Amino acid sequence: MKKILAVLAVLMLMTVSLAATASADQLDTIKERGVLIIATEGNWSPWTYHDSNGVLTGFDIEVGRLIAEGLGVQPDFEEVPWESILAGVDQDRFDLACNGVGYTEERAGKFTFSDPYVYTEAVLVVRKDNDDINAMEDLKGKTTSNSPNSTYAM
Repeated sequence: MKKILAVLAVLMLMTVSLAATASADQLDTIKERGVLIIATEGNWSPWTYHDSNGVLTGFDIEVGRLIAEGLGVQPDFEEVPWESILAGVDQDRFDLACNGVGYTEERAGKFTFSDPYVYTEAVLVVRKDNDDINAMEDLKGKTTSNSPNSTYAM
């Protein structure tokens, strides 16, 4: 598994700029600082969460660690609410986001995306005894729960 993650990290490094308008100067700054500042939520298992000892872990955390390792720097994970992640990258508070950020045309206008390193499928979940909701169109007029500004909310 670690070898697969390492290969994915290398591919990511080859195809992604580190932030919205990443440049050689930004990479130099990261290397001089010795730290890669990575935005994540810390509460989206299995991608980014705290284990039973309270240690931040998950698939996206491992990807972030491998990217930092590939750059020869230490990772610094900053846990923030989802709504703050892309805004923080945009404002140079974070060098990158490792938190399952979905691609949209609007986001692509501001940020550089890596090749996808994982593919997920979203499903609609309702209580087993609910016969009223069988498809997305059945949600009209209903209350749903989701993360604001997420691609799932769209």
